[in-house]
Amino acid sequence: MDRIAFRRREMVTSASIVALMFVFMLSAPGQISAAPAAAAEQVCGVVANRSLSVAELKNNGCPPQMSTRSDGETPLGYTLEGEKSSNLNYQTPKKYFTWYNPVSGEVFCEVTVVLNQWVDGSPTRYWEIESDIRPSPERGCADPSYNPEYDHYCGVNMRNARDITCAEYWLRYRPGRAPDVDGEGPLDVPTDEYIHYFGEGVNVTKFPMMRIGILFASNNGTLYLEHKYRLYDVCPRTANTLLCTTTGRGDD
Repeated sequence: MDRIAFRRREMVTSASIVALMFVFMLSAPGQISAAPAAAAEQVCGVVANRSLSVAELKNNGCPPQMSTRSDGETPLGYTLEGEKSSNLNYQTPKKYFTWYNPVSGEVFCEVTVVLNQWVDGSPTRYWEIESDIRPSPERGCADPSYNPEYDHYCGVNMRNARDITCAEYWLRYRPGRAPDVDGEGPLDVPTDEYIHYFGEGVNVTKFPMMRIGILFASNNGTLYLEHKYRLYDVCPRTANTLLCTTTGRGDD
């Protein structure tokens, strides 16, 4: 069966995003990623676990680019935070995407992002990812626009080995039968949903990976921020598809 992309939009590429100078990840506590951008005045961006104070934003400034973090256990450097809420649902902790002036600490726009991963407990081989992206209750957005997008990858949790993507798995173990497993495109706000058929293999533990990127734009310039989410392992080993009892986290 074919992959079903976000229902209300056709897939697009992110080639039009030219304002990004760099994006980097911090593996230290706080899970912050930041990116400076060209603009009429100096602006910065940060992705954090909470709404940062003006003092924290001024002290954070626009940090220099760091070396690329290790991919760890999961392909492409995606990591999981938190725990599942049931055998059918995992929700990511809320992330704050903040665009600000590092000199004054003024915030132009702050957006929160939460993803919900669902399986329906039936024999079907689908997972659904719901996105919730909206101005933060702490600050919101004065006038800039923000345009979110996603990349989706299917991963395979390899026992006692580094995880691989589903595309790699099919090419390695089922040559000639690899399905279309990756997707990309814009996201509606405040909510949207993505439904993915993850294929055969009752003895194969799979998981979704989502990269969420947001392009901010206003008279202050433009800024692009992203965060990589590894979601929960899915175990289609019985008549019903459920989230696994335990999961890989991508930070091993």
